[in-house]
Amino acid sequence: MKYIVIIFIGFILNLLFILWLIHLASCSAKIEAPKVLIETPNITKESEEAPEPSKYDLGKKVFQQRCMGCHVNPKTGGSLCPPNYGSSLELLRLKVLEGKYPNSYKSKKTTKIMPRFPYLSKDIENLFEYLNN
Repeated sequence: MKYIVIIFIGFILNLLFILWLIHLASCSAKIEAPKVLIETPNITKESEEAPEPSKYDLGKKVFQQRCMGCHVNPKTGGSLCPPNYGSSLELLRLKVLEGKYPNSYKSKKTTKIMPRFPYLSKDIENLFEYLNN
């Protein structure tokens, strides 16, 4: 009998908690975001626009977002992946986009875990610029 009362009390508490959450959700749906009364003036002049990022900077960003997880450092590589500093444009195109090496290339590591990244086709030259400077 004692256990039935404890289970019943737990059930009631859970029910109250769910009702409270429903109440909070319905209250927050009625609150409107404040409207902006003052517009922020555009203080940037046309001549002061941010310069286009260099190929090196774009390539560095690609490396940091797509390559660094495995290759860690372009000059030293990672535990599973070889260094890729100084890689030729041909090697980058074939390995990154198609997942294969050029015919005359000998791989630095025997692992075959690198996936293909065909969506990086527009960024290969930027990546090349970063890995060769």
